[in-house]
Amino acid sequence: MKKQGRKLPMRKLRETARLSLELKLGVRPIARACNISPSTAHMYMEKLRKLGTGYGEIMAMDDDSLSNLLFPGGNRLYQSHCLILPI
Repeated sequence: MKKQGRKLPMRKLRETARLSLELKLGVRPIARACNISPSTAHMYMEKLRKLGTGYGEIMAMDDDSLSNLLFPGGNRLYQSHCLILPI
């Protein structure tokens, strides 16, 4: 049976954005600071890089808008301030 995934709070995505865009930290320090795997930190950083917005713009967005920008087409589910990521 395939696992559905686990929920990660949107605040971890925003913290990844802060550490990456403002402090210019790498994948491993961000993963340690946010208590997420390096592959998840890398995925967030790539999506933020492709988005091309600054940290201030990201913080100004509500959770739904940010989720729709980073995960278009509904390939990730956003529910109650959490992203459900595949394991």
